[in-house]
Amino acid sequence: MKILTLNMNMFNYQNDGEFWNYLKEVNPDIAFIQEFRYKNIENCPSEYEYILPKKYVDVEPVDSRVRLTVALHKHVLSNRTYKIVAGDYTFVKAAIKDATKTISGLHMPDLKETKEDEELKAEIVSDIICGDFNADIYKNYDEEPANRKYLKELIEDGYRSLWNVAREAGKAFYIDYKGEKKPANKNYRTFMGNTHIDYILAKEDSVSLNEIVIDLRTLTFTDHSAIIADVALL
Repeated sequence: MKILTLNMNMFNYQNDGEFWNYLKEVNPDIAFIQEFRYKNIENCPSEYEYILPKKYVDVEPVDSRVRLTVALHKHVLSNRTYKIVAGDYTFVKAAIKDATKTISGLHMPDLKETKEDEELKAEIVSDIICGDFNADIYKNYDEEPANRKYLKELIEDGYRSLWNVAREAGKAFYIDYKGEKKPANKNYRTFMGNTHIDYILAKEDSVSLNEIVIDLRTLTFTDHSAIIADVALL
């Protein structure tokens, strides 16, 4: 299974066509896209269906300016594999019924450690969690932000960053601006601010990792690098 995660902030302007062309090129089985403008859904390729956060399911019309976390999945799998099981505007969760696995895609707001934040964190729990955490696990902070504390909590609870796993196993790659795929022997930014704030996390023994790629080419049409993981569900 190929999983894609990407924040489509798009610098507040539309560059919709480049994203859809990119999706077709990468050809993921499921993609979690953060800060995606609802009005762009109408251009979703025919081979994909989309899952909206439950707040927006069966709601018509949805303000076209609203930015959501959405899941896009292969149309041919829709009747037997994916269904929405939870989510608000910041995240969406898909159940992989055949394999009894769940995957959450999220755009994590700045956590304030409120009751609402604790409820959000409880809902997000899945076998695989991917998206924009707004936290750099590799950076030194004078005062640790709540988002990074949460990311560290997940790792302490048995989640692994598949990027780290892949680097240790020689299965990590990056794609440069020329489109050349190269082995990754160091960390690479996932945000234009030279920070690594996007992740694909997985519970130990939930997946077998074939490879993971950070794709710098997406920085030409958004401010994040895509992360693509090729995994087998266990």
